[in-house]
Amino acid sequence: MHSQQRNAFTLIELLVVIAIIAILAAILFPVFAQAREKARSASCLSNLKQQGLATSMYVQDYDETFPIALYFSDIGAGPCTLLSYHAIIPYQKNADMEKCPSDAAPLKVDLALANLGLPPACGLTPKLSAVSYQPNYGVMVFTSVVPAPYRHAPVSLATLEYVTDTALFSDATVTKGGTATFPAPLSAPIQARHSTQANAIFADSHAKTLHAAPYLVGGVQVTGTALDGSTFQGYVVTGDGPYAAPANPFPYHLRGIPTKNAAGKWTLTNTP
Repeated sequence: MHSQQRNAFTLIELLVVIAIIAILAAILFPVFAQAREKARSASCLSNLKQQGLATSMYVQDYDETFPIALYFSDIGAGPCTLLSYHAIIPYQKNADMEKCPSDAAPLKVDLALANLGLPPACGLTPKLSAVSYQPNYGVMVFTSVVPAPYRHAPVSLATLEYVTDTALFSDATVTKGGTATFPAPLSAPIQARHSTQANAIFADSHAKTLHAAPYLVGGVQVTGTALDGSTFQGYVVTGDGPYAAPANPFPYHLRGIPTKNAAGKWTLTNTP
């Protein structure tokens, strides 16, 4: 008498297999997500590296002076706004480098300028439509537009005592300012897009990742409104560098030129 061969799984066996697959998925999916974010962060660092190199080329071509953050021109059809980005784009030749792959909603440039009551961005090629990074407004300064205490003369490379510690661009957005949480005009709060980390490029053209923590007021993370009307969550730089508290009076952004006081402690100039 021949025994019958079984050609199918029992219900219990199927449920066990499904449970094992679910457990493996719960373990592996976060790992895959972290790996994808690592790849996006590396791409972001590469973008910032290219920005640093482009800025260095600009500085060498213009008497070792950094670009101005914002000023006006009349190119083509009428008044338009030039930004520090426009100064370095000819050296990059790719405006897409201004967008971080982890930034789902890069700042819309013309909408941001319109909300400030300023002319649209000058129509240079390639066109600058959206940005994920913001400059260090203590290095690429405002010479007009903002109130007098926040205006500075253009900065030369020779004035940077600690080149490797001076930020040029970072993962950030920009606000109008004038609020309790972001008081400085055109504040540039960092955006910790990479697993609570923000990328930055420094004046010697090296890029690195900065650790960050939520910007808390009363135990609640601060939110803000960017210049194009989008909302964001606030973060502050952590660690012991010049852009972390207490050296930085506004540790939510990388603004200012690092120096050291008589006690050898970090301090910042060009912050107000």
